[in-house]
Amino acid sequence: MKLQQFFIISAVMVCPVLVDAQEPTRTSEGIVLNRLVSAEPEKPAIPANRFSDWDVPPADKTITVSEDQVVIGSLAVGDGSTGAMGFGFNTMVFTENNLRVHFNDNSATSGFPDNDWTIVINDKDVGGENYFGIWDATAGTMPFEVMAGAPNNTFRIHPNGNIGIGTNSADRLLHLHSVNTPTIRFEQSGGLYAQWTWDLGANQNYFFISDVTASYVRPFKIYPEAPENAFCMRSSGNIGLGSDVALEKLRVHGSIKTDSILRMAPQAGVPAAGATGDLCVDQTDGNLKYYNGTGWETISGNQYEARIASLEACIASLESQLEALERVDKVQDVSRSLSRLYQNVPNPAAGSCRIPYFVNQDIV
Repeated sequence: MKLQQFFIISAVMVCPVLVDAQEPTRTSEGIVLNRLVSAEPEKPAIPANRFSDWDVPPADKTITVSEDQVVIGSLAVGDGSTGAMGFGFNTMVFTENNLRVHFNDNSATSGFPDNDWTIVINDKDVGGENYFGIWDATAGTMPFEVMAGAPNNTFRIHPNGNIGIGTNSADRLLHLHSVNTPTIRFEQSGGLYAQWTWDLGANQNYFFISDVTASYVRPFKIYPEAPENAFCMRSSGNIGLGSDVALEKLRVHGSIKTDSILRMAPQAGVPAAGATGDLCVDQTDGNLKYYNGTGWETISGNQYEARIASLEACIASLESQLEALERVDKVQDVSRSLSRLYQNVPNPAAGSCRIPYFVNQDIV
């Protein structure tokens, strides 16, 4: 009959070996413990809670097996283990009120890794947390914890290396899923620098960057179905709006509207040549200038004022001519509408126009 189940009570060091089932025996290396599983009534079960029943000296509760050991069946470890353990599909069961599995790397040669690690199950203190953790025993830190009650697919690594958070189908290297606005948080905790927090998230309304510290202000948004190249930043630092060809600092494919001042920094002299439509402010005279294809022309308030003054002079001249016409005996004030004004060819009026004077014959 071969070994079926093995129970370890208290602190035990085990180097497994497969042997025929028999009573515990003492060897030169220590005590060999064999768990009997037999329906034969003449072979009593070995006590599960006292080594002294096996004639082990009270001062020595450690069983050392210096050879390989194979356990056919399941293994129960911990001071809560009993001979009536129900293993189910579990190969090993650890039963104790403070569960720890320690990995002690005793490498002594310089240059070899020797960090120690511990698997920790739950806090040991009253009111502590429930979790599965990996403890860096050498550094005294807990770099990995899975809290009790975590939902399905909280963290899943797929065979292709993709990582799913909240999903069992990671379609990208990192795939985040949430029923409402999946979000990544970036939090600077302070210390040498001011504490600040940003969120990066998305939902059916827009993709956004949120300044959490500044009352969740969202200075950046991308709405669904935004067109191709709505915003394009080239490797040169140039930005294209509506275009991925940005040869200047800002290239806009379309019209521009500003609700405030459009400010241009003055240039120390206009370039010798430019492209048609270029605008600049000449620092030498403070005028706004544009390139017409052959040279620079000035656009200034004084220029428009001169044109307005010229128009006002023309209007005054026309008024004086009308007054002269009124003094002519052959001019009658009939205020009639004409379908066309044939005195000028081509006629500047596109349709009918009303004039307060009608000349019924040639004026000499």
